[in-house]
Amino acid sequence: MSFASVSFAGLFLLVLVARCTLGSEKLGRSYFVVLLVASLVFYSWHIPQYLFLLLGISGLNYFVAGQLSAGPHGNRLARRWVALAVSGSLGTLAVFKYADFFLRGTGSVINQVSGADLVWGWEVALPIGISFYIFQSLSYVIDVYRGELKHRSSFAEFLLYVSFFPQLVAGPIVRAKDFFYQWPRRRQLCWPVVTEGCFQLIAGFFFKLVIADGLAALVDAYWGDRGAVHGIVGIGSLSLLFGGQIFADFAGYSMIARGLAYLLGFRLPLNFDAPYIAGSLQEFWRRWHISLSTWLRDYLYVPLGGNRHGRSRTMRNVFLVMLLGGLWHGAGVPFILWGAIHGLGLLMEKGLGVGGARPWKSFSQRIGWYVLTQCFVFLAWMVFRMESAGELVTMMGSALYGGIGLGALSVLALGGLYLMPICGLHVRRILEIEGLIGAPRSPEKAVWAGVMLVAILSSYAQGSAFIYFQF
Repeated sequence: MSFASVSFAGLFLLVLVARCTLGSEKLGRSYFVVLLVASLVFYSWHIPQYLFLLLGISGLNYFVAGQLSAGPHGNRLARRWVALAVSGSLGTLAVFKYADFFLRGTGSVINQVSGADLVWGWEVALPIGISFYIFQSLSYVIDVYRGELKHRSSFAEFLLYVSFFPQLVAGPIVRAKDFFYQWPRRRQLCWPVVTEGCFQLIAGFFFKLVIADGLAALVDAYWGDRGAVHGIVGIGSLSLLFGGQIFADFAGYSMIARGLAYLLGFRLPLNFDAPYIAGSLQEFWRRWHISLSTWLRDYLYVPLGGNRHGRSRTMRNVFLVMLLGGLWHGAGVPFILWGAIHGLGLLMEKGLGVGGARPWKSFSQRIGWYVLTQCFVFLAWMVFRMESAGELVTMMGSALYGGIGLGALSVLALGGLYLMPICGLHVRRILEIEGLIGAPRSPEKAVWAGVMLVAILSSYAQGSAFIYFQF
């Protein structure tokens, strides 16, 4: 069910009415049931069968967490229960997300060796949001195992946490401790809540329907006509357009999710914090997809040993985490290579002491590292966008040719108009960090909301699916 659809608008309005009537004080049983039913209806709208997958993953992890809460933490039996939850959840994720890639690759080798012409693959639609709700439910199990979280006595409560529909299909990945504490709060629908929630919604739809979809049309046109873009200038320009597209697309979804949740009485964590102002890759990953990067840090990097066992082990852990982070996005050489590129970049930064214990010594040094960091990030987006290794080779070959077509220049100029709001957002964040301006006030937000709403109504046709729905 798309956020930009009549069916979703009807579903959300029904839940909002319930929030105003049944859930104005605390999360009472009636409002809780409405939220849970709405979340399950939302997920099962297009492929009802996948609802059983969601229930199965949730049931497995809830059962394991129950077994962990019944005994001491850290013993061998508890570790076996955690291993069951991890293997069952990640095994399911691997089957749906990577089986087709593995079968096609293996089948291609077998066909070449045997001379056969068999068709290999497993054509099954990827369940939307599976990477997100599996990571979310696993974080619950691990927190219970560590003794950092008390197991919930009701499976329905846990199921609502996993399936909460504003952030179910593309995050942010919410920790249980950040969700359950909000239930006893008073949740009266006051004017500040309405204005902030509506502003987040309008901003999110503006970033998605106007900026991301507009840039997507330009990027797709470029991608379909490689002859129009060649040379390092053309490739670099294309990377800027796609970097803007993926930011506007994913940040737009996160804004919509936060706005919806806010109107329903819940706060979701910030998932983006102006990542394109980062002066190092380490800072970039503190600002980009924050819920995923912190999940990988807390549940993968730290258990691997973090930086506690010497320089070589630390560098191995950093590279492995980034490699698996790339693989999390999807099966394919480009995703794995994208993760490896970021892993190598972080290792180089650690070797040079950038973004860590040794800060930049001068303003010019910071500017220099900012330029290098953003060039690295945007060129790496080109690898992320590739559909195959062969496509990457073709693009690298086209970078050897100089110049750029006149038609491409006009498209780049149009792309610059779409990138201006993204640049403005990041510049404003810099000014806030430096203390030169404060957070936007209500009159300023009202003006910007009006401008964005006019842009949405003027340009909206049929919005494409969010990029991160495929992950």
